[in-house]
Formats: sequence, structure tokens, C-alpha cells
Amino acid sequence: MGIQKGFLRLVFILCAIASSGAAQERFRLGHTIVFTNDLIGDGQDRWRTGSVAYSFFTGPRWQGQRPEVPGQLLEFRLRAEIIAPANLEVTNPKKDRRYAGALSFGLFTHYSRDNADARLGLEFVMMGPQTGLSRLHDWFHHILGTDPSAATSTEIRNITFPTASFSYALNYRYDTAPFGGVLLRPFFEAQVGVETYLRGGVDLRFGDPFNGDMFIRDVVTGNLFPGIRDDQPSNWSFGLGADVALMGENFYLQRSKRIKTTLLRPRVRAGIYYQGDRLDLFYGVSWLGREFTRQPEGQVVGAISLRYRF
Repeated sequence: MGIQKGFLRLVFILCAIASSGAAQERFRLGHTIVFTNDLIGDGQDRWRTGSVAYSFFTGPRWQGQRPEVPGQLLEFRLRAEIIAPANLEVTNPKKDRRYAGALSFGLFTHYSRDNADARLGLEFVMMGPQTGLSRLHDWFHHILGTDPSAATSTEIRNITFPTASFSYALNYRYDTAPFGGVLLRPFFEAQVGVETYLRGGVDLRFGDPFNGDMFIRDVVTGNLFPGIRDDQPSNWSFGLGADVALMGENFYLQRSKRIKTTLLRPRVRAGIYYQGDRLDLFYGVSWLGREFTRQPEGQVVGAISLRYRF
């Protein structure tokens, strides 16, 4: 009951924040899509196998940085993810994780204080056959001539989780040859809901870091990719990062018999970003540590974001 009351309070807080920022003039600040898949990582089709997220941003006219007041800059996010056993055609729920299709709808506010960036958000994560993702997965693999029904038959039942999250990152900028600039960005993140964890890590960007753009973090890989673009000359930047999460409850795994969540979940990543006159391109790759005790090894997942301005 206490957790439910906490979620209700957060809903009211986010609604109040959004309402407080609604009185001023608002603009469409941009949108972005990011795809993740292990086929563009280690070439496998397992575990955190694929996701797609679409984000739409609205707020005061973009000035190259986040506003100082929460509720002014809002992100509306729609995200779908498929999590699967290692073998889609022959699977054993006693030794591997069960299949999960997850569809989430979220509202986030981004703001800045001094040299720190913060994000506060709430999303509702739907799981199970109600999402339709397992049927879509079946259809796609039948076209490819494979049968994933052994995996989808283990799908976690219909359930919906409210999920609250908060992140806080510090920015330290250095003018360093020959890179042109370096951004050191330690961060902290906390989440309660479908996955509960405390996470800490650091990101490094080389080249023309951030360059007036607002970068957001991919849920699966941890890569930073551009959400709002500033009108700047063509440029390249390169990023490295690592973090580790102290895990609590994980409902993607909780209903899998004999499968226990690992206490610590590390990630290591690298990515490259190009902003051109019309084309914006991001590609990143991440090594994800084991998520459950019977998982024999980690995995490598790729992330790609592409935008063409007509």
C-alpha cells in the first residue's frame, strides 16, 4: 500500500509540474527514434534482443541547454522491447529466462541546475500477450523461416507496472588537444517499478561534446544519443561509458522458476555521433553483464539512431 501511495504522489507531482509549465508558450522541440538489437551487436538473437523507442519533446524555445525549472521541458516516450531466452526454438524455463514483451508509455521532465542535468519521470510498463509483441515476433520469424513458438509459449502473463525514475549527472568540460573538447559526465540513476535499482557510472565524450544538443540515455545499452538537436555546423563526436547497477526486484525475471537476479549488473559502451547539414546518425555498441545467475555470459547489443531533415 505504501508503494502504491508513493506512485500516486509521483503522478500528482508530475501532473502539477506539467501544468505549471503549460501556461507559457510551448514549442515542438524535436523527436527521435532509437533501435537496439543484438544482431547489430554480437550477431545473436537472445536475452535483451531488441527494442525501439520514440521520444517527442516539447517546451520553451530551445536555447542550447535545459531549462532550470522542472516541468518546462517535457519528453513523451513510447517504447517497446522484446526479451527472450537464448534459444527461441528450444528453451527450458528452469535454466533460462522466460519470454517478455514490454510496451511502455512515459512522461519525463528534463532540467538543469548549475553544471548538473536532471531527469524525473514516470512510465507505465505493460507486459504479456496484451502488448501484441509476441505475435509480431512470431510473424517476423516465420517470414525468416524460423519458429520462435517454444520461446513465446513461456511469455510472462499480462501485468502492468508503474515505474518511477530519477537521474542526475554532472558536466565537466575541458578544452583538450587534439580532440577539440572533452566532456566528463559522472551520473547517478534510481528506478522503482518493473526493475528496481540504483545505478552509478560515468560517460566521456570527445570531439565537439554535446554542441548545444540535448542527449538522452538509452534504457537497454546506456548509450547517450541526441534527443534535441541544435543548429550547429557539421561535426563528429565519440563517446565512451561504463556503469554498474545494484539490483533490487526485477519483474522481467521474478516469474521465471529457479532464475535469480544478479546483485550487480555492469555495462560498458562506446558510440559515435555525426551531425550533418541534413543527416544525423548515431551508432553505439554495449557489453551488458549477466542479468541472472544462470546466464552463462554477457552479451553485446548495438544501438542506432538516424534522422534526416528534409
